[in-house]
Amino acid sequence: MPRKKLSRHQMLLNAAKRQMIESGELEVRNDTRPVPESLEDLYDQINVEDFDGKLPRIPVQWNPELRRALGKAHYTSAGKGKKRGTRKDCSATLIEIQSGRQWTDRFLRKVLTHEMCHVWAFTFCGEVGHGPQFWKKMRKLGYQKGHRFPGQQPGEG
Repeated sequence: MPRKKLSRHQMLLNAAKRQMIESGELEVRNDTRPVPESLEDLYDQINVEDFDGKLPRIPVQWNPELRRALGKAHYTSAGKGKKRGTRKDCSATLIEIQSGRQWTDRFLRKVLTHEMCHVWAFTFCGEVGHGPQFWKKMRKLGYQKGHRFPGQQPGEG
């Protein structure tokens, strides 16, 4: 699927944001701690540290079939909500992470945190997709839109 062509204005904004990240002016989470052995243990750790243990206990598993996304959060709902991008009685059911990839610890932690922000948005806001509540939570946790790292390594992005 081809990427959307960015306007000159958006390209300049992105370049400015990259410079701010690299200079340290814009803070981006750079968590390099080793990750636990299992994805479910990592989920539990992030849940306690970043979500006060409030996210539901759901399966987290590797999926070799994921190709277009690094991770995917699944949910069920009772239909569309009143606002665009929301659902009624939304609840998370599963998180899948792409397998067969060389993951750095911080990149795996970031991708799982991203999916957990979807779980948070489903559970507490009824919001699906990359809506405003999702991005608000991502920013609060130190991950800016665009997911750049200072000193980004190959395969991290």
